[in-house]
Amino acid sequence: MSRRLTIGTSPLQLARALLTSVEGDVLFFDSQSGSGPHARWSMLMWNPRRWLEESAVGSGRIVEQPAGVVVDDVPAWMRQAHARCEASGEGGALPFCGGLAGFWSYECGAYLDELRAELPRDDSPLLWVGAFDGALIFDHAQRSWWASGSEAWVEGAMAWIETQGAVDPADDAEVEAARELRVDVREVEGERYKRGVQAGVDAIFDGELFEVNYSERWEARWSVGGWELYRRLRQAAPGPFGGLIRAGETTIASVSPEQFIEVREDGVVQTRPIKGTRPRGASAEEDAALAEELCASEKDRAENVMIVDLMRNDLTRVCVPASVEVSELCGLHSFASVHHLISTVEGKLPARADALDVFAACFPAGSITGAPRLRAMEWIAEHEASARGPYTGSMFYWSAAGGFDSNVLIRTATLTGPKVRYGAGGAVVSDSDPTGEWEEARWKARPFFKALGLDGEKSPRSEGPGRGGEDDDGG
Repeated sequence: MSRRLTIGTSPLQLARALLTSVEGDVLFFDSQSGSGPHARWSMLMWNPRRWLEESAVGSGRIVEQPAGVVVDDVPAWMRQAHARCEASGEGGALPFCGGLAGFWSYECGAYLDELRAELPRDDSPLLWVGAFDGALIFDHAQRSWWASGSEAWVEGAMAWIETQGAVDPADDAEVEAARELRVDVREVEGERYKRGVQAGVDAIFDGELFEVNYSERWEARWSVGGWELYRRLRQAAPGPFGGLIRAGETTIASVSPEQFIEVREDGVVQTRPIKGTRPRGASAEEDAALAEELCASEKDRAENVMIVDLMRNDLTRVCVPASVEVSELCGLHSFASVHHLISTVEGKLPARADALDVFAACFPAGSITGAPRLRAMEWIAEHEASARGPYTGSMFYWSAAGGFDSNVLIRTATLTGPKVRYGAGGAVVSDSDPTGEWEEARWKARPFFKALGLDGEKSPRSEGPGRGGEDDDGG
C-alpha cells in the first residue's frame, strides 16, 4: 500500500532525523531537486528484515543476517529474497514498494568474471544488501512525501514520523565540532600517479587496451561522523544520483552525477554513461563557450563513444539483440555546476531475464574500468596503489514491482571508524598527458578537500585543468 504524507520536511532533514533516532543500517537515496526526470525520487529505508554482509571485512565470506547463514551465491540469494517480497499493487506509480537495496563495491566484479589478477581489498565491506518492507519516498516533481510498502511497514513509518520525523534535529554541535576539526590528509603521490598514467598509455600502444580508467585514493582522519561528512560533501558538489549508506561500522557518502543501470517494470533497460565534462561559466557568454568547447572536443567524444560501444555489447548479452540501440549519443546535459556529455543506450529484456541479469552483466561500469573491460580491470589491479572499495561500485534498489535503478559510486567518500577515503581519477587514452591527468585528478578531489574544510596548499589548485572540472566523469 501507499499513503501520501502531509509533512513539510525536506529529504535532507528527514534523513538526518532518521539517522539520529534509529539504530542499525540506513539507506538514503538522495536526488537533487531540479535534476530532471531521471532523478525524480529521494528515498529512505531502514530496519531490513534480513540482509547480506561480509562476516569479517576482507574475508570474502558473505552471510545472511540475522540468521548467520553463509551465502555462496549472492545473485541467487538476491533473486530468492526478491521473489519473497510482495508488491503493494501501485505498479509504476512509485519507484519502490518493498524489495532489495544496498551496494556492491568495485571488487564484487572479481566474483562475476574470471580475472587473471586478484583484486586488492581495504577495510570496507565487499557489499551490503537488505530486504526492506517499504520506504519513505519524496517526489521532487510533485513536492510530496509518500510511505510505500506493506501495510504494517507503512503504519510503523507513519508512527515514527509522528514521534520523531516531523522535526529536524539540531546538529549545531556536530557542525561546530567539524568547523573546529583540524584534518590531515594523506596526499596521493603525484609522481606515482603520473607513472600510472604513462603505464596506461604504454598498454594502449602495446595493444592491451583501448582505454583505461586510472584512479587513486586520498585518505584522512575524520572524527565528527558520517552525516556531517555527507552534508559537507553534498554542499560542495551536489549530484543527482547521490546517497548515504550506514552499514555496520561503515558510512558511504556519495554525490554521484552518474546513473548506471535503470530497468523499468515493462522491461525497458537504460544505461547512461558520462564521459566529458566542463564546469558552468561565471557568465552566460563563458557558460555557452564552455558548453561549445565540450561538444567540439574530439577527445571527450572519442572516450564517450568507446564506452557506449562497451555498454552496447554488455546489454546485448542479456537483452533481446535487435532491441539494443543508442537513443542519444554525446548529448549535452547542463546541471547546476557542470555540463556533461551523456549518452543513452537502451534495450529490452526477454521474458527469461530480470534486472539483476543486466546489472551483473554490466558491473562494474565501463565508464570507470575501460575497454576491453576485463583486461582493464586486471590492469587496474596491477597498477593502482590500493583497493577501490565502494568507490566506483554501485548503490542500487530493486523494487518488488520489478523496477530497478542504480548509480556509479563516483564522487564518493567511505568512512570506516576515523579513516575516510576518497577516490578520484579519469580515463587514460593514447594521447593522455601524465601531468595533465594528475592535475585533473587533484581537481576532481576538490569536493573532498572542501568537505574536510581544507584550503591553501592542501587543497587542489583553484583553477581547473585544461579539460574537465571538479565534477568530471570517471572519478
